Amino acid sequence: MDGEPQRLDAMSTDEALIWIEREFPCWTTWYGADQMCHALLRSGPVLTVRGEDPVDLRDQIIRAQTFQEGL
Repeated sequence: MDGEPQRLDAMSTDEALIWIEREFPCWTTWYGADQMCHALLRSGPVLTVRGEDPVDLRDQIIRAQTFQEGL
């Protein structure tokens, strides 16, 4: 994505989640009480993913989208 920072891990969690939502507009993200980053697919089948940090969450979103496209 143009303008994406080189390192999500160098940003605050809130800032990184905003960048992830810009890159993946079909997903909504939040930082949970369980201290994990979460994402929910806004349309289509109910699909949620979580990661230990924003970088892991981004990887999980990519993995989920790749899996879903293969169905």
